[in-house]
Amino acid sequence: LMKKAFALFLVILLTLALTSVSILALDEEGLDSLDSITEGEEVSDTDTSTDFVITDGVLVEYLGDGGEVIIPAGVTAIGEDVFSQCTALTKVTIPEGVITIGKNAFLHCTGLQEVVFPNSLITVGYGAFFGCTGLTGFWVDAGNPYFSSDDRGVLFNKQKTALLLAPAKISGHYTIPGSVTDIVYSAFDGCEKLVAITVPTSVTAIGNSAFYGCHNLTDVHYAGTQEQWNQLSVEANNLPLLNATFYFNSTGKSGWSLENENWY
Repeated sequence: LMKKAFALFLVILLTLALTSVSILALDEEGLDSLDSITEGEEVSDTDTSTDFVITDGVLVEYLGDGGEVIIPAGVTAIGEDVFSQCTALTKVTIPEGVITIGKNAFLHCTGLQEVVFPNSLITVGYGAFFGCTGLTGFWVDAGNPYFSSDDRGVLFNKQKTALLLAPAKISGHYTIPGSVTDIVYSAFDGCEKLVAITVPTSVTAIGNSAFYGCHNLTDVHYAGTQEQWNQLSVEANNLPLLNATFYFNSTGKSGWSLENENWY
């Protein structure tokens, strides 16, 4: 009986020793793995997070469900068509460090309401925000050396000599700043709530389709004479502008109310 008891004791002791060794080995392996992650010994060029596919700093695909989206830090470019047709997207925050927004990046994001540009942004690709019918404004950080915006959310180059893009939801009467010389291609395209516009004599060119789709534009106030207006270069597909009622030597009616969007 004593021999059996002693043998059982040895088995239990051996089992405990082997278990301790296994736990120690596991702990050491786990610490080694943690050290590897902490020290960044293995860094992948592709971000495999749930919503974003990022390769070499370029956001190449968005897999999320929309809503308010914050693009991850470290992204330097938003690729072509990344958010195209994402109608559930309502707001996008573009982090400092992004220098490029690619062609058609936000094409037909009809639910997108607001876009904030960081200081670092240099280029915006063709059609990047085309068809974003819900946009209320583009907002540019004051320190950006390439772009600027006004209190209505209209996008310009830094010097405000080129009017680049108006948000589709702009409404009522809008006065173009006196520094603007060019209203570029599709600048007011689809601004269906725009009713009246004041154009300064500084404007020399109005691009193709600049006022295309402005079906409710009824009044154009031009600060110069009809002869001066006739000297402007107005390209094709601007019938809503040309069919409106013109008021020459006019800067707009003083009784415009943004609150009720009516003349009074």
